Amino acid sequence: MAEVGGPIVVTLVGEIDMANATDIELDIERRSGRGTDIVIDLARVSFIDSAGIAVLNRLAARQLGGGSTLVIVAPPGGFARRVLEIVDLGLPLRDSLNPNE
Repeated sequence: MAEVGGPIVVTLVGEIDMANATDIELDIERRSGRGTDIVIDLARVSFIDSAGIAVLNRLAARQLGGGSTLVIVAPPGGFARRVLEIVDLGLPLRDSLNPNE
């Protein structure tokens, strides 16, 4: 995770599933704190199941309740993007970490 004068950026790699979703959620919560904007980069995620989607949904609810934002980076055509488009959590999706793209 990185914080450079803005939101915390969390880059996840590999699979997000029942085996690691809770650990990922707890780690993000522990590092971010209330009122901190978070960007979760899923560009290098090869698989995400319902446990991973549930984590994103809970984090988004927490962020909204705390007055901060959660943005998901998931490039078009990637596995995570396809899943997120199907489940349609209503989260802001960006194509890359570059906010101008």
